[in-house]
Amino acid sequence: MDGKSTERGVRRLLVIAYYFPPRGGGGVQRITKFVRYLPEFGWMPTVLTVATSFYGRRKIDLSHVDEFPAAVEIIRTPRTDLPIKSGRLMSVVDLIKPNLAHLVGPMRWMRRLRFFARRERATSDRFHPKGVTLWCLRAVAAGCRAHRRRHFELILATGEPYSDFLVAWILSRLTRVPFVLDMRDPWTLDPYEESPSPWLRQLIHRRIERWMLSTCSACIFANRSIDLYASTFPKWKQKFYYIPNGYDSADFEDVKAKEFDKFTIVHNGTFLPGYRTADTFLLALRDLLDSSPDLRQRIQALFVGTIGQEEKLVRDLSLGAIVQQLGYLPHRSSIEYVKGADLLLLVGGRHRWEETAKVYEYLASGKPILAFLQPDGAAAEILRLHSTARIVARDNVAEARAALAEAVTKGLGIRSTPNSEHTAITRLWERRQLTERLAQILDRCL
Repeated sequence: MDGKSTERGVRRLLVIAYYFPPRGGGGVQRITKFVRYLPEFGWMPTVLTVATSFYGRRKIDLSHVDEFPAAVEIIRTPRTDLPIKSGRLMSVVDLIKPNLAHLVGPMRWMRRLRFFARRERATSDRFHPKGVTLWCLRAVAAGCRAHRRRHFELILATGEPYSDFLVAWILSRLTRVPFVLDMRDPWTLDPYEESPSPWLRQLIHRRIERWMLSTCSACIFANRSIDLYASTFPKWKQKFYYIPNGYDSADFEDVKAKEFDKFTIVHNGTFLPGYRTADTFLLALRDLLDSSPDLRQRIQALFVGTIGQEEKLVRDLSLGAIVQQLGYLPHRSSIEYVKGADLLLLVGGRHRWEETAKVYEYLASGKPILAFLQPDGAAAEILRLHSTARIVARDNVAEARAALAEAVTKGLGIRSTPNSEHTAITRLWERRQLTERLAQILDRCL
């Protein structure tokens, strides 16, 4: 710990993160790095999360489980699914009231817990992953017990799921400890969902979100959706801060690049149906191969990430011999492919505020980037300022084919090497530096 941290003393922070290592994913990496580096800046986190067994086998990643300081305590609480009685969900409060009454106290808090529990079926997975209502209430109990031992000065909740925010809000009311929100992506304003949610769900989410924003000490955004929230909630904009996802150079150390015998295009990440798809790239690739059949023996495309609907299009376009879908890989393994690629494929969604977390690791690699994005969006702006990436409108197949042909023609026979100038620029987004900014925000909240 540095001298500044020692001088001002270590402060205690409760971090609420339903998804936490060994669970993998971009959002998990964000909170993981915060927890890793916060002790260097005077904040000692205690993490409150779900028991590891409830993650199942999907997206398990052991890359980050051992990188926390020894003094960081991780509390893993079990998750209990809601039981069914006489065809109806039993009231969660009725089930746990005997165990939590001494913690909750005033009946108004019991009524509010009942309000959220009864509306479990009206909320989406972004707020509550299925069956975790009781985990939230167990988390409240565990958080109260931890506070009696640790005496936290601040609570930090990361979402999604946004039920983490609800846990922080209740704990803040019970312990009188202020709380901070890390809203990685917008909740009710311009969300990812392609089709509108039922009106009741929207109403509930908007109401809960307003409660969170009105009572939190600060709300941190991972992208430019902060501008949307500042214009929608001007009376709270002084609470809003922007900390991008960034990358950790430590993740790149001692990672050997994959070696390939063909010109290799790598996409690292998960496609989302109707939002972030591989369609434009695959159609452009098929057109390129139809016009230059000799390339079929010289190039390949590797998709690193959870396999989705793009699998069918790969088959329909007869690209199975060119496009390989590797499925979800641990973070360290995915970086091996990024470092070994000749060309990195970046595909953005329809929202202009989106920066997409992988853009920072792509920039850190120094490799050539072909990006299918909103040309006037935040991700495109970052790439124009800090790289020589080729940016193509995300639905323009003809332009995508021309850009892909140019990249392949330039790259064949020339092994891609990292661009040190671009790598130096990306030090702006080092996870350690971004965590220092977080620590400064936490300091202000006190």
